[in-house]
Amino acid sequence: MNYGLDNFVLDPPLSQFVSLLLLISMDAIGISFVKIIGININVNNWLRWQAPVIGTSVLSVLLYPMALMGIAGLNNFRLIALGLIVVSIIHIGNNLRLCDWKYKQVLSLHQIIFWCLLVGYLFLALLPITNADSLDYHVGVALHVLNTGAMPVIPEWFHSKIAGSGDVLNALGFSIGAEQFGSLLQFSGLLAIAGILLYFSRNTNRDHDDWGYFIAITGLSSPVLIFLVSSVKPQILPIALTTCALALLGFTFISEKNNRAFAKKIYMLICLLVMVASQMKFNYLLGGGTVGLV
Repeated sequence: MNYGLDNFVLDPPLSQFVSLLLLISMDAIGISFVKIIGININVNNWLRWQAPVIGTSVLSVLLYPMALMGIAGLNNFRLIALGLIVVSIIHIGNNLRLCDWKYKQVLSLHQIIFWCLLVGYLFLALLPITNADSLDYHVGVALHVLNTGAMPVIPEWFHSKIAGSGDVLNALGFSIGAEQFGSLLQFSGLLAIAGILLYFSRNTNRDHDDWGYFIAITGLSSPVLIFLVSSVKPQILPIALTTCALALLGFTFISEKNNRAFAKKIYMLICLLVMVASQMKFNYLLGGGTVGLV
């Protein structure tokens, strides 16, 4: 067995590049899943911002049972990761063909600040892992999964008992040397929350076009995000999952398509999100359970 982190990490900037490709594949999976269950999604819809976290949820449902059954070894995860890289390349190609390069809108000050904050957090997520908590058991459990194919059952390693599906996702990234995949998943959670703040705040104040960006900037400027985005500790991602589930609950009531069949599709997606959030970290059982009960 090999538990040295340097043996599971590619040299920069290749590690960052592969991590970004894996994140893009989460976006592709999320879009496909939402379309399969029959929910309309497009670029101007707030659900478009949720695609990466929804894709991560779908993948987590597949990978976490593999680790629980002891079949999540290095070779299996590496094969899955390589398949995701192919999916991301196809997804990039499809979006480049559909992209409209004739964008001439002048950005306001609020929009500039909003996008600068997001780009800054993206660069922060692309840095090497230095967080002590992450290096302790979030990385350690991920490497244990790759070495043994299963979640650790070691009484002396107390912190390993609180590991969850988020650490299995970290293992997927380490299987092909993508060190920053875990922190990019936290960044995708931040994107999802920002999209929700933009959509719902702009719809509550239509007279002020920049109101949504102002509310989103207020959320993105929280200092604690600097710590959370730069680590592979699954904190922002499960928060985004429960927030998205709550937003879907509200969206069901305000949507013009509010009917029984549409509500069932939304309910299925809510169940997926709160279930994955509760399995990433046990302290999200309360938030996810509350939304699920509602």
